Amino acid sequence: MPFRRNDDRIDETRGITYTSAQLPSPVLFTGPAECDIWAATTAADTDWVVKLSDVGPDGTSLLLSAGYVRASQRAVDRHRSRPGDPWLRNSHADRVPAGAALAYRIPMQPLGVTLGAGHRLRLAIYSADPAVHEPLLKPATNTVFHDRSHPSVLRLRVVDEGRI
Repeated sequence: MPFRRNDDRIDETRGITYTSAQLPSPVLFTGPAECDIWAATTAADTDWVVKLSDVGPDGTSLLLSAGYVRASQRAVDRHRSRPGDPWLRNSHADRVPAGAALAYRIPMQPLGVTLGAGHRLRLAIYSADPAVHEPLLKPATNTVFHDRSHPSVLRLRVVDEGRI
């Protein structure tokens, strides 16, 4: 059976979403992608899942890229990382202090897509993705911060096709 992307609008109700304004003209996104968030949990550990979607003029939301990090595996190797492409060590579990706002660099699948005028980008943030991996068993309250003290950012490579 051929691959078919599904409309993610139903899944997006399970998390926090941020949607851009409509693109005024076509835009080519290519290369690595990264989402940096500040977040806290009441649990000893949690998962952070980010999904980037193309929202068409009709409202359909189609997945472009996704990334995952377990809070205790958030350590980044600064020597191997570069902007848009963090290298997570995954060599040991770091303590996750309950209620503390921590920075997470979440690597995402690379992009290679041109979105047309009128399309929008949507970033969804979750604490689990049961379709892909088993969620942690202990319930928690998770908080995502987005203020001056806790700047979150989505890093994408945008190519100006007029300059290639």
